[in-house]
This record gives sequence, C-alpha cells and structure tokens, in this order.
Amino acid sequence: MVNYGKFRDQNQKKIKKDGDNNCDTKHDSMIERNSSFRRRTSSNSSLTKLTDLFVDLTVPKRWFRHFYVLGVLWVTFVTYELLIVRDTNDCLFVRLLRHFEDYYSTTISLSYQQPRGECVLALLMLQIQTTRRMFECFWVERPSLDSKMHIGHYMVGITFYFMMGIAVWIEGSGWFLNTTFASVNEFLAIHIPFAIFLFIYASHHQHIQHKILASLRTSSSPRYSLPTGDWFDVMSSAHYFSEILIYISFVILTKAKNFTLWLALIATIFNLIQFAIDSYHWEHRVFKGDVKLQKKKWIIIPFIY
Repeated sequence: MVNYGKFRDQNQKKIKKDGDNNCDTKHDSMIERNSSFRRRTSSNSSLTKLTDLFVDLTVPKRWFRHFYVLGVLWVTFVTYELLIVRDTNDCLFVRLLRHFEDYYSTTISLSYQQPRGECVLALLMLQIQTTRRMFECFWVERPSLDSKMHIGHYMVGITFYFMMGIAVWIEGSGWFLNTTFASVNEFLAIHIPFAIFLFIYASHHQHIQHKILASLRTSSSPRYSLPTGDWFDVMSSAHYFSEILIYISFVILTKAKNFTLWLALIATIFNLIQFAIDSYHWEHRVFKGDVKLQKKKWIIIPFIY
C-alpha cells in the first residue's frame, strides 16, 4: 500500500510536471508568435510610412517651368551637336554612334531609316515647342502660389523632354555619321507641309488658350472661373487637345514610321486624358449648374471624349 501510494504520488508529480512543461511550451510558442506578428506589423508599418512619405512628396506647381528650361537647354545642345559639329571629332553623339558600330562590329542601319530632313525639322519643331512653352510659363501663365504637384509628376516631366530630345532623331541616327547635309528634296515631301501646318495651327491655338487661362486669375479677381473662348466653348480641356495635336504633327512628319515618337504620343494622350478627367470633375463640383459648363460637349477630344 505504501509503495503503491508512493508510486501514485510520484506519478501525479510527473503528470503535473509534464503539464507545467506543456504550459510553458505553449506560452513560449505564443510569445514567439506574438513577437513574430509584432515584427511583421512593424515591418508593414515601416513600409506604410515610407509609402505615405512618398505620396506626400510634392513640389510647387510653378516648378512646371523647369520642364521647359531644361528642355530648351537640352534640345539646343542636341541641335548644336548634330547640325553644327557633327562632322568633327568633338560631336558627342557621333562619337557614341561610332563607338557603338566599333563595339558591335556592325553598321547602324535599320529596316526604316528616318530621313535626315525629317530629323532636322523634328529637332527645330521641338526647339520651337519648348521655347514657346518656357516663354508662356514665365510671362503668360499665372499659377497659384499654393498649388502643388507630386514629385513623381515632376520627375516624369523632366525625363519626358530629355527623351523627346533623342526620340525625334534617333531612328535616323545613321545619317549623322555622314558628313553631307540633307538635300533640299528631303524637305519637299508632300507630308512635310501638312505636318508643319498642323504644328503651327495647334501651337497658335494653345498659346491663345493659355492666355485665356491666365486671364482668369488676376489680382482683382482671385477666384477662378470657367474658361470660355476659342476651343474652350466646346470642351473642358482645350489646351490639352492642342498639345495632343502638336505631338500628332511629329508623327505625321515622320510618316508614322518613327516608333519612338509613337510611344511619346501615346504617353502624352494617356497622361493628358487623366488630367482632363480630374479637371472635368473639379469643374462640375465647383461650377455645378453653370450655363457655360452645360455648353461644353466634350472633355478633351471632340466627337470622341
């Protein structure tokens, strides 16, 4: 009996000890899971904070002028390099092209080689476009001092004009390895006058539209009002439509064969449509019921959208 009781007592102590060990193991496991959850939560929280920080990164909207200042400087440099010093050893782009040929032991020739005349005209048109927009940003437009734009938009804008300075001639780059200049006949193709006319026509209207927008914000009338006149009578974002026409003129100039310019046009259309939609919703929220707003039939592209 004594031995049995002793055995029973020892067995109960063992069961209790095992139970305590199990409880300790479960407790430790729970602590570990909680610690792991806190680490994941902390990691997610840090990621959220970084995301929120990036979303909140903005710059003054008047910095929009930087796009065109840098664009003018870059396009001027490219034009000087390719048209003035291209037949010397000082031309950066010619050296790069020749290095490319030597490195790959090949000749730069594509199934489509953009004619020299189109390259030259595209560079000059881009020079006019960036110079005009720079002038308007400094002496025509009146952006709000409180307006902001996201840092991502700012960086994309600068990158876009840098790439445009290359896109207008890169698919005809092989011609610039030749010291002879474009012949007169290259400028007389039937599509070239049409492209130049559309470029001038759209640029003229956009200049008028920017003056209309600037006139809505004066010191005597700080409250913004609906723009009217020119194409604003029939669409909300007429100045964006003019911008699209300008880039269409570049595509026409190259007979729609320059793939790089097609990418620039598509990017411009999608980007401006998004801005136009935001502007449209803002107008309908602020000027709801305005008679002038009811007359605007389209947002950005007549007969389409």
